[in-house]
Amino acid sequence: YKVVLQYVSKVVDHAITLGIAKSNPFERVTRPKIKRAREEKEIKFYTSDEVQKVLNYLEEKAKQVPSSNLMYKYFAEWDLTMYRLLAFSGFRAGEALALTWPAIDFKNNLLTVKKTLSKTRTGFAVVSPKTKSSNRIISLDDKTCKILKRWQLRQKEFFFQNRVNNQNIIFSDYESQYSN
Repeated sequence: YKVVLQYVSKVVDHAITLGIAKSNPFERVTRPKIKRAREEKEIKFYTSDEVQKVLNYLEEKAKQVPSSNLMYKYFAEWDLTMYRLLAFSGFRAGEALALTWPAIDFKNNLLTVKKTLSKTRTGFAVVSPKTKSSNRIISLDDKTCKILKRWQLRQKEFFFQNRVNNQNIIFSDYESQYSN
C-alpha cells in the first residue's frame, strides 16, 4: 500500500504544480496497517536414522550397565523403554508417565490411553486428557511389547529387592511414584 500510495500522491502533486488539480486527496488517506504474517513454526522431528541411533545407544547403555548397580540399571532400562514407547506409539510424554500396567493388553498388543500426568499449582497430578479424542487405544509392535515385558520384569525385580510397594506405574521413579 505504501508504495502505491506514494506513486499516486506524487502524480497528484505534479498535477497541482501544473495547475490541473487544486489539492491532493491522497494526503488524507489513512494507510492500512501491515499485518505481519505469522511465521510458520518449524516442525521438529527425528529421522528414522536418528531414532535408530538413539535406540541403539540406549540398548547398548542398558547392556553395559552391570546388574550389580541396580539404580543405574533401572534407569538405563527406563530410558530405553520410555524412548521406544514414545518413538513407536505417538504417545505424549505426559500420557506415557501416567500409564499403569493394567492399561496394556499384551495378548493383543494394545495400550489404552485414559489419563495424562499434568502440572498443577501444587506439583503434578494424574488427570483425564483434555479432549475426548485423546482417550484412545493404540496398537503396539511386537518389539515394543517385548521391551515393555522385559521392563515390567526388571521393575518387579528392582522393587522386590528394595522392598518397595509396586503401584503398577509403568514409568515410576525408584520408589514406585509418578516420575515428573
